Amino acid sequence: MAESLAEPVRDALSCIDILLQHQGFNPLVDHRTFSVIATDRTIVTFLHPLIMAMYHEAPHVRLEITPPGDDYAERLQGGDADVLIIPWEVFGPHVNYLHEVLYHDRFVCAVDAANTDVGETITLEQFSALPYLATSALGVPSLAEVQLDLLNISRNTQISAGFSLARLLLRGGPLITVMHERLARAINFDNQLRIIEPPMKLQPLTEIMVWTPRTDRDPGNQWLREQLRMLAAEYESKAD
Repeated sequence: MAESLAEPVRDALSCIDILLQHQGFNPLVDHRTFSVIATDRTIVTFLHPLIMAMYHEAPHVRLEITPPGDDYAERLQGGDADVLIIPWEVFGPHVNYLHEVLYHDRFVCAVDAANTDVGETITLEQFSALPYLATSALGVPSLAEVQLDLLNISRNTQISAGFSLARLLLRGGPLITVMHERLARAINFDNQLRIIEPPMKLQPLTEIMVWTPRTDRDPGNQWLREQLRMLAAEYESKAD
């Protein structure tokens, strides 16, 4: 019975969506919850200013942010999320979805500020010899690790952990790591880390937002995507 009802329910929801699309959206007064799929890194480095601004500019609007997991594409396609924010290089199927580039982020090396084994620059030989913190996202090697492997760059890996732990693991120790520059600067608010250029050429990541035709014409979702566009434009201008 449940399977037989799936199609009629989907059609009914589509009709409701169409009706809502003609009613407009006012962030100052409307109550709405948007579901966003994004990593902790994206929340810290990109979404945080939007979350803060919404307290004043959209007081009744809430963001429900969940990590990607293994099923993020299915959740987006199935209507469990309004927008997905993810690196272009990670989400191969983006070509089958509505998507737009938000910003770019390059990679840097980071060490403890008091690390006397590393100066303002570093050679490839030093990089390979120093104790290394390998980074991952949700248990999957980061784009930095993937690129280092492709370049056959050897590392003296001592610890493997998520980006969120990098600040704690680098502090007071000899470890070096490669991470996104925006994240490195965000977690270095007290100047306890030293950020230096990597001794190898790494391609920057391209962060995109992805959505489906179901939400494309919805005024609320259009407003949310416009906020992300404006935030990304400001984000990129500061990087320049």
